Amino acid sequence: MTSTREPEMMNPPMPDPRVQLILDTIFRDMQTSHSERDALTDWILDTRPHTAPLEIGVLLRHIATEQPELLKQLKSNWRVKETLAGALASTLEN
Repeated sequence: MTSTREPEMMNPPMPDPRVQLILDTIFRDMQTSHSERDALTDWILDTRPHTAPLEIGVLLRHIATEQPELLKQLKSNWRVKETLAGALASTLEN
C-alpha cells in the first residue's frame, strides 16, 4: 500500500522552541495590545505556509521592522530576554 500524502507531511520539520516561547510570551502578555496581536497573527497566516514552521530569524526581522514597540516589550520581558538576545545576535549575523 502506498501513501498519497506528500513527503513533508510524513516527516514535518520540527518547530523552533524559541519561536513558540516568543509567541507564547506575546500572546499572554497583558501589555501587548489586541491590535499588535492581531497584526502579528494576520502576518503569520497571510505569509507563512501552513506546513512549514516559522523560523526565528523571519519572525524577529518582521517584528523589528513592522512592530518595533513589540520588540521593545519583548526585550524587557524576563521570560524571553536571554533567548531573544541570542536569537537577535544570530539573526543579525545572517
